[in-house]
Amino acid sequence: KMSLKGTFGHLPYNNPKNKTVKMKLLDKKIFYKIFGWDEKKKIATIFLHHLIDGNYRNGKRKIFKDNYTWAHETIEAIKKNNKINWIVKQHPSEYYYQSKFNFSPHVKEIEKKYPHIRLCPKDLDDATIKKFTDIAITSHGTSGVEFPAYGIPAICVEDSFFTDVKCASQAKDLKHYKQLLGKAHKMTKISKQKIEKA
Repeated sequence: KMSLKGTFGHLPYNNPKNKTVKMKLLDKKIFYKIFGWDEKKKIATIFLHHLIDGNYRNGKRKIFKDNYTWAHETIEAIKKNNKINWIVKQHPSEYYYQSKFNFSPHVKEIEKKYPHIRLCPKDLDDATIKKFTDIAITSHGTSGVEFPAYGIPAICVEDSFFTDVKCASQAKDLKHYKQLLGKAHKMTKISKQKIEKA
């Protein structure tokens, strides 16, 4: 199966800057306790894109004009859905390149009012994220094919290199995308056929 490095990486791992933070691998109960979440609720992870990364990599965008608009509208939409826990994960290059603007401060503000939404700690090990993500959300990133390869459903928005594989739930339009987000808590493990496609 494909490595999840694409989802969490895209960084020069041999650079000394990346060795300063020891990544944490957490037990499920501790993970839920850190966020103060109900263990009975599923977890959806939103994998943000770098704001200038690949806007038109797979042709014209169909729903959102850019990565910023997708991220902003997605975060706005999940405020209303507390039937599931939401993790918002920054693209790792945001931390590495110290972008002047990213969504971390925005999500930290939202956390105060919406306890079902949390910013993913940057020192959380990739294996922990994979282990406790029940649904992966992306605009057009590799998590939309990587997580289905492990049986974890994914929601995608824009066209990607794997759109025709049909291993993820593809949003047809804005209304459909919001419906998919609203019903994310009902999503279950995907079929063996989709896993094999992924």
